[in-house]
Amino acid sequence: MKNRSRFFWRQGLALCLLAGVAVGSKAEAGRAEKPESIAWAILTNQDGKWQCEQPPDVVVPALIKSGIRYVRVGGAAGSRLESGIPSAEVAPYFEKMREAGLKLGVVLYSQSQETSDERLVEKAAFLKQSGYYDWIMIDSIKPRPRMQWIVDEIHKTGWEKVMINTSPWKKEREIPIPTGCWSYACLFGVLGREEKPYKGGRGIVESDRDYVQKINDEHPGALPIVKLEIPWQIETFKALSTTMQNRLLTEWSEGQKHFGYTMIYPLFTGTGKGDRGYYDSITAGTFAHQARLMRKNNRTVVK
Repeated sequence: MKNRSRFFWRQGLALCLLAGVAVGSKAEAGRAEKPESIAWAILTNQDGKWQCEQPPDVVVPALIKSGIRYVRVGGAAGSRLESGIPSAEVAPYFEKMREAGLKLGVVLYSQSQETSDERLVEKAAFLKQSGYYDWIMIDSIKPRPRMQWIVDEIHKTGWEKVMINTSPWKKEREIPIPTGCWSYACLFGVLGREEKPYKGGRGIVESDRDYVQKINDEHPGALPIVKLEIPWQIETFKALSTTMQNRLLTEWSEGQKHFGYTMIYPLFTGTGKGDRGYYDSITAGTFAHQARLMRKNNRTVVK
């Protein structure tokens, strides 16, 4: 009888240990499934000078403390190679963020037809060689029929992480979405494509879910990203009360785990106070809330 009792005790212990391993594995998998933390913090203008209304001694420590991993800080427009490179005054702040583990991103604007496809690739190479940036976003694909060639050539210049802005997205496109990108970004459907008042309702709509499904189906392994479009969706968003902004931010952030997308947190956007697309989350009273959401729902830099 004693032997039988010991047998069942051992069997029970083994099952408990196996269950513990299974639960632990599931928990680890759940943590691994958290999407990356990505934010807009547009800090510099085309000449690499500081443009954010908040001073760098306020913004940089706040970004580091938030734990954000991927943050877009600059942009490069026109054909000038030096566009998007931080000035001598700004460069130390970029270095400080990089040393803290932040992955800095830059937007390569492709709308101007005065800049050839070849020049865009040359600009991307120059930005990569600067050593300041870890990822690049191409904005946008609409005016570039050779976008697949551009993406392929940009990869050859050393860029591993390439994001494409596909807004405005439609189920049927004239230009195919290029393959081989790290991530594909599109606007939140709930605020529409025009500056008009938000009438309430759910923060995630059918067009968002359709977009995520399309990216998952056609570009497996890439990140489907949803964001506020600058400037007009930012204008609609910042006209809302702080309470309503925080409600939408919470729904968008929580929706990542339910719908399988990654959101871009709007921390600082636009070119300065008075600009149509300007948004300062510190002044708006949403920065702390966004940082909490990031740490809860996204992978952040370990502190």
